[in-house]
Amino acid sequence: MAENDKSEGERESPSPLVHDLVVDAERGAADRLFNSDCAGLFLAPDDNTVENRKKLAGQLDSLLDGGLIRQISQSALPSGTGSNVPAFTTGQSGLIYIVSGGAFFTGKIDGKPIGGFASGLPLEAFDQLVIIHEFLHWEGIAGADSKGQKYTLPNGNKVKGSQGISKEVLKKCF
Repeated sequence: MAENDKSEGERESPSPLVHDLVVDAERGAADRLFNSDCAGLFLAPDDNTVENRKKLAGQLDSLLDGGLIRQISQSALPSGTGSNVPAFTTGQSGLIYIVSGGAFFTGKIDGKPIGGFASGLPLEAFDQLVIIHEFLHWEGIAGADSKGQKYTLPNGNKVKGSQGISKEVLKKCF
């Protein structure tokens, strides 16, 4: 179906190689981007309009529909990737990989329920948080998680490192 043949709100089906849980998490994450606080992680205050939030959500949907959100087996992880990593992004405008069998699918790290800031978060919400976190990397708003860098997000809030990014996503989007 051609792009302009789609009815409003209709979404393409992603690759059949992506697990339904990934599809559901991405679609839920895209829906959360319609919230102005959540979209503020990506959009400066003057740009945080309904129309731009709609474009942002559509952009996230297009990553999945275009095959840029993929699954990767634990055996195929790049060297140095920690066993507790639920997902990673290859860089700005790169690929977002969800680790098969990891915390994204199980809600557990090293056999234990996810703790810390995500303790008690339902798996569906955790997965959406992971997608939004990775989308921040994909957009180039946040760099590599491994360096503990400090970032000033478009909404003006300052965060440090991977946990800081995830905590801000939790605070603004859930």
